[in-house]
Amino acid sequence: MLIAWVLAFPLLAYAPVNLQRRLVEGVWLALVVISAYSVRSKTQPGLSWRSYQLTSFLIFPSTIILLAIGIIASSRPSIPLFHPAQETAAYEYLAEIATPGSVVLASYSTGNVLPAWAPVRVLIGHGPESAKLDSLQPRLQHIFQTGTKDEERRAFLGDFRISYLFYGPAEMSLGGWDPATAAYLENIYERGPYTIYRVEE
Repeated sequence: MLIAWVLAFPLLAYAPVNLQRRLVEGVWLALVVISAYSVRSKTQPGLSWRSYQLTSFLIFPSTIILLAIGIIASSRPSIPLFHPAQETAAYEYLAEIATPGSVVLASYSTGNVLPAWAPVRVLIGHGPESAKLDSLQPRLQHIFQTGTKDEERRAFLGDFRISYLFYGPAEMSLGGWDPATAAYLENIYERGPYTIYRVEE
């Protein structure tokens, strides 16, 4: 069973489904058991020493590669591994004041990071886990366009029970609308290019 599991790994990893990477997470258990069995063969007569050598040969290159990738990534700090201090400070502020489960309107890239820092929900931010992403993304972009009417924005905020609007460089890139001009948004935090607005009922 363990061998079949490992052999199925490449097929599961490239299966034509949206959550294919979830299908291969448990395979590490099978690899560990096979490796332990192979190491045991060193002292147990009748078990193949070559299987131990083969397993070791397959394991060590990946360890070296992962270590090298980590060193390279940490030597050149950049997104997505590192985020600006002002951005994380805004996330931390939201974590302090927001009721857990509050909905925050933000761009896709911000929505991908924000829930890791604060106990909030976002409309979009993760491909497989953002419900109705294909229809919501253009609607969210429409909100940030200068030609969009305030009635549309207020209806959108109400439909999704949005409590906060996070506004930073990623949101600025969506359109020219300035949330500071909206009477129904209260500026509760501002530091550098990051602003947080509370949506007034």
